[in-house]
Amino acid sequence: LLPRYADRVRHVHVKDVDPAILAQFQPQNANSIDQATQELIDSIRQQNPDLRSNGSPQKITVNGIRGESVDLIGTSPVQDSNGQSLKEHDWLVALPRSDGTLLYLVFIAPDRDFGKLRPTFEHMLRSVQLQ
Repeated sequence: LLPRYADRVRHVHVKDVDPAILAQFQPQNANSIDQATQELIDSIRQQNPDLRSNGSPQKITVNGIRGESVDLIGTSPVQDSNGQSLKEHDWLVALPRSDGTLLYLVFIAPDRDFGKLRPTFEHMLRSVQLQ
């Protein structure tokens, strides 16, 4: 799920699943948060072509920093008891940094569980301290 220019990646790991990714992305041709977020989405989709945006990016503010968020839907590597891949729901939050990069977070869950986990993901997002 990481774009090719990601570095300084941090994973939150729980029982063989990464429910959250925190990383940095260097946009190549972006002059706005809208363009930078779209470039990030495009880069993520190069690594995971099955992933699709579920709506347009929405404005979001995290600890005073204005960014964008978008829901992404795709096929999960996690399988059900019958060996079928589950549908995955990813919530991408992108925040601009003063050096022109994006700090981004991806909260990941099976689509069927995402609604129950969203409040936890929102709590995790509110706890992020940006400098």
